Amino acid sequence: MWKRLRACPERMSTGHVQEFNDVCEYTRGLLRPRFSFGRYKIIKSDGGILELKGGYCFRSNDLVKLTSESFAVAVIATTVGDEVNDLVQKYYEQGRLFAMAVADAVSSVAVEELICYVYSIIPKANEITTRRVSPGYGDFELSSQDLMLRLSKGYDLGISLTENYMLIPRKSITAIVGLNEALS
Repeated sequence: MWKRLRACPERMSTGHVQEFNDVCEYTRGLLRPRFSFGRYKIIKSDGGILELKGGYCFRSNDLVKLTSESFAVAVIATTVGDEVNDLVQKYYEQGRLFAMAVADAVSSVAVEELICYVYSIIPKANEITTRRVSPGYGDFELSSQDLMLRLSKGYDLGISLTENYMLIPRKSITAIVGLNEALS
């Protein structure tokens, strides 16, 4: 965990090293990783609109470019749960800023590792994926989060949205990847 969080134990006091280890262990025990994804055939991908089977549409030139050679997309939702949000808030209220930063970093690494795992299991035989893109990247509007959660079944994981389209729990990610045929 030290390396993944880019922490240098040799530059920390013994007390900070122990607190770091304790907070990492405690935070990992609170993680509740969950994911879901849906695969959707691309009907049309041009003019800044990506249309999927079922009549679902995303407006994004960047997404259209990303999926220009794709036959389908996978829409992904991941979360590590609410408990870590509560822990980070508790440490903040206690003035334990070092512990707060460590717990936040551990949960960030966990949700990123989870989406990387999901990304790796999506392609079927003879398929490859494009890079992943999330709402908020480039011209892919945050307002797309609702459709992302519906298509990925992210709402079923307990993920919700604020009025400004931010995901709750905070340590949640939605993403879309193009699915291409692998060259023989």
